[in-house]
Amino acid sequence: MDMTDTKAGLCDQFPSYHNSDLFSDFTIKCGEIKWKVHKFVLAVHSDVLKKCCHGTFKESSEGVLDLSEHEEIHVESLVHYLYHFSYDYVLPNANPDKHLGEGSFHIDMAIIADKYFITGLNALANAKFADDIAPFVQDDETLAPLATKAFEVPQATSLARELLVNSIVRNRTLGDNPRGSVASAMRDNGEFAVDVALALQSSIPDTRLSIEQIMRSLEAADHARRVT
Repeated sequence: MDMTDTKAGLCDQFPSYHNSDLFSDFTIKCGEIKWKVHKFVLAVHSDVLKKCCHGTFKESSEGVLDLSEHEEIHVESLVHYLYHFSYDYVLPNANPDKHLGEGSFHIDMAIIADKYFITGLNALANAKFADDIAPFVQDDETLAPLATKAFEVPQATSLARELLVNSIVRNRTLGDNPRGSVASAMRDNGEFAVDVALALQSSIPDTRLSIEQIMRSLEAADHARRVT
């Protein structure tokens, strides 16, 4: 057995300790829900989580990391990732739009991973967005909220942001919907607007045309907002 197989074999042991009392020495909670975890596992994934376990913070002395600021489904997926190196998305019955719901979920997971410096989870969340969502999102009403969420924490969603911007340019979203949701979202987020403008410059030979298209769309969105 080579070293690669040995490492894989060790990782394969992690799932059996997921939310298990066996050797558990730490707790993650969200509201009233608690998960039994292991300091070693947290430390393997993140220096931030490691400091929560072994540093001078209250989490270390109390043996509890309270993540109640996040939604339970996100924390559950985070804990699942720590032991399985993966997570799944289950479409809530209340959200019939699969791509918007799942896309938002993956962006949220990328943001949470960035906050706690869980680089593997961040990469996985961006990859899931790229594979499962980006190829199918083309309409103005879905692109806008996903881009708005992704650009809230840009350092966490670099791949997702790039794919959303490329989709907006490729599908001529601004040209077809100059007063639509994407144009309005660009008006609210300068970095989003700049990224779209730069992408348009690369895709349209006449740079002036791309800038004029951006300006017309933003002006139309601003005018529509004032009228309503």
